[in-house]
Amino acid sequence: MRAIFLTFFLIYITSLLAQDYLLDVTIKRLDSKEIYLADFYGDKNNILDTAVPDTSGRFIFQISKEMHPGMYRLFLSKEVFFDIVYDKENITLESQVDYLYDSLNVIKSSENKLYYSFLKEINLYQRKFELLGPLVNYYPKNDEFYPNLSKEYISNQNHYSAFIEELIEENKNSWTTKIVRQRQPLFFSPELSEYERRNFARDHFFDHIDFTDVDLVRSNVYTTLAIEYISLYS
Repeated sequence: MRAIFLTFFLIYITSLLAQDYLLDVTIKRLDSKEIYLADFYGDKNNILDTAVPDTSGRFIFQISKEMHPGMYRLFLSKEVFFDIVYDKENITLESQVDYLYDSLNVIKSSENKLYYSFLKEINLYQRKFELLGPLVNYYPKNDEFYPNLSKEYISNQNHYSAFIEELIEENKNSWTTKIVRQRQPLFFSPELSEYERRNFARDHFFDHIDFTDVDLVRSNVYTTLAIEYISLYS
């Protein structure tokens, strides 16, 4: 009888643990003594848990099924951190401490595969846009190369816009899509001057932003957008 009771007790405990999720991360050459897992609430981070990496740089957090879906931040130190998206799934990541974002590989987690593919695309788009903008502004418009430059400026915007539309359409139920919806781009004509482009951005900055999605308070989305908007007046 005692053996039967013990068996059922172990099955019960196992079933409870099975309902939680694991955040399993390996960061090569990591020498941190403690890693901190924090949530987001507006512009604030609250420390939820700590973990100690092993000699290979691996550490694991057990995420309770009661934790809210949203963005979370892993602090390797006070100044070194990266973000993840959690929505009721196991997450397995690996990276190198010296190239944290560039070398980050999402082994398991549909949300974070989506999130980091989005980050790579928006970073590439922004880099190209920042390089092409001054060229379009100052390159002689009567030069034979200018039409190609203008075409590339438009193409870069169209490519990013198509990527965002496709991502949203194919992942409507993803938590990451909540973030992506707020990052739909504006279209800037190559004929606009730098001054006109800035004014256009000010006037239309909030065209695609939805402030009614209360889930996004569990991310840094609105805070980041506010900073970006204020920077248009600098």
